[in-house]
Amino acid sequence: MTRRWRAPEGDGDGRGDRSAYFCCCNHGKQSIALDLSMEAGRTLLHELAEDADVVLASYRPGTAEALGADYETLSAVNPDLVYGHVTGYGPDRERAGYDAVIQAESGFMHMNGPADGPPTKLPVALMDVLAAHQLKEGLLVALLRREQGGGGAYVPVSLLQSAVSGLANQATNWLVAGHRPQRMGSAHPNIAPYGTSFPTASQSSWRWAPTASLRRCATFSGARTWPTTRDSRRTSSAWPTAMRCMPCWRTGSDGSTTTPCWRTSMSAAYRSEPCAMSPPSSNSPRRRRWF
Repeated sequence: MTRRWRAPEGDGDGRGDRSAYFCCCNHGKQSIALDLSMEAGRTLLHELAEDADVVLASYRPGTAEALGADYETLSAVNPDLVYGHVTGYGPDRERAGYDAVIQAESGFMHMNGPADGPPTKLPVALMDVLAAHQLKEGLLVALLRREQGGGGAYVPVSLLQSAVSGLANQATNWLVAGHRPQRMGSAHPNIAPYGTSFPTASQSSWRWAPTASLRRCATFSGARTWPTTRDSRRTSSAWPTAMRCMPCWRTGSDGSTTTPCWRTSMSAAYRSEPCAMSPPSSNSPRRRRWF
């Protein structure tokens, strides 16, 4: 299918039938087409599975069984087979899964985009990628177990479960603190400043993800105010809020400073005082609760 998914300008590998999308997903692979509705196709599949280490399938639940391509059938041919099965919502739900739909249902679209804009789909099929990484980890563990004498294994992964696991701190913000994730553009819900975009004279944007002392970095950037020690304790929610709202970006906020200038100056700040992003207080506790 991805052979036909071409960019608007046209793309391919020079052979005329392979789009850049297809090459991204299938580079270096060898292909064989089998008609599993025919006995000859199923027979050849079973012969291939007999010598295989891993079989990957993305059938809707119930479809592989009808085609003789399910784990029970193939493991009878090869007991040491590791079978990876990707579904949309789990092996017990027949509903097909699509990345864009999963993005909406898992909450990614709700969190993505500008604060005053609509829910926005991510520019890549991230739910597919997350599921692929989950599947990879499961397959590696299954192969290790097999090498230790554990035999074959069935490794199911769903797009929805992978997406929910990828919510990370956004999910725990809700589970632990009851904070409902919202669209914030490039802002971070727990850390500030982080990922904030500033215009520069070179007509590009400069994003700040500081790892050095915030006081030193903010002084460089022209901070006119700074949270007090009482307000900037690491256990206080006032700290990220104050940093996010602080009107302190004098240098470069009007696009008068070039991107290389920002990069050079901030890199010097990093090298001179490398430390974790936190309020500069030696007496502050190490635990963070920024919600």
